[in-house]
Amino acid sequence: MERWRMVHAGVRDTINLKLRRLSDNAPPLAGLFARQMDDYVTRYCRSDTELDLPLIAADGLTMGKVQTRKSVVFQPGYRWDALVSFPSAGKYCLINDVKVSSTIDRSAPSARLLGVVDVAPGQASRPLQEVLIGAARAHFPPAVANKVSAELRSGMKLSSFVPHPDIDPKEVTGTQALTFNIDVSQPKSAFFQVDGKPYAGDRIDRTLKLGGVDEWTLRSDFVSHPYHIHVNPFQIVKIVDPKGRDISAEGAPDSMDPGDTQYSGLKNIWKDTLWVKNIEASNDPKIAAAGRYTITIRTRYERYIGDFVLHCHILDHEDQGMMQNIRIALPDGRGGTAFGHH
Repeated sequence: MERWRMVHAGVRDTINLKLRRLSDNAPPLAGLFARQMDDYVTRYCRSDTELDLPLIAADGLTMGKVQTRKSVVFQPGYRWDALVSFPSAGKYCLINDVKVSSTIDRSAPSARLLGVVDVAPGQASRPLQEVLIGAARAHFPPAVANKVSAELRSGMKLSSFVPHPDIDPKEVTGTQALTFNIDVSQPKSAFFQVDGKPYAGDRIDRTLKLGGVDEWTLRSDFVSHPYHIHVNPFQIVKIVDPKGRDISAEGAPDSMDPGDTQYSGLKNIWKDTLWVKNIEASNDPKIAAAGRYTITIRTRYERYIGDFVLHCHILDHEDQGMMQNIRIALPDGRGGTAFGHH
């Protein structure tokens, strides 16, 4: 069993990662053209052999429990850690099955073969729970091993390794709202904005108080954007689709977009990058609102004092103005901050 630490280091594409067994009769890849890739994947990367991908961390932060999926969606800036085990020796396809909804460019191109994993003969596969409990007993003192083992037996929980405690609603001391938008109202022009303004290097857009806890509301008024904030990760509270349904629980369907399961299981997960979805490509406020998802997150400001940024992680959007400067300042003892004002 291997821990795969994966990062989407691209600029503006969506990846839907899958692992499948490669048929023994598959022809060699040498000379395969891009236009032949979809047919090759369909013929030789066997869909009946998709492997489980047990996820244990999101954006470098250990999750509260193992979540096992057959496919994992990466938006730009996403990181996922998975515990990968192959059932037998042979060759396996590493696939980007981009025939999913809610891709950045809103197209559904052919599946891509990212690579082939050559698995040599080895020990027999064992259940994940058994492997992790064995590792705990081998590496931890008895008291710790017993605690970790009990958590694993209780729904494959990873409670002892979660880096931040849950944020209780009673902790919240303030609110923040953020909206992405691309203004295309002027002919042959596009203005990339956060909260109606493009980035300005000399402007502090938000001054936040050290020791504070904010509840943020994230939306996009024109297409979808991956929100990324530096320094302070956040805990996902809920993700509400345009029909008003929270789709962040495990197994929760997206009532607007049934083929998209990327929000399922994200409730209470800690991340620093998150897809903010709008399925209507229109600058008309009524149409945009009809396709707008509303995301609620919470974050603490505990240690860092100073300036940093948040931005859309489609990097050409960031470069064209979809970014803000954030400042975390000391309390001034009178309810404000010691750094002054915007």
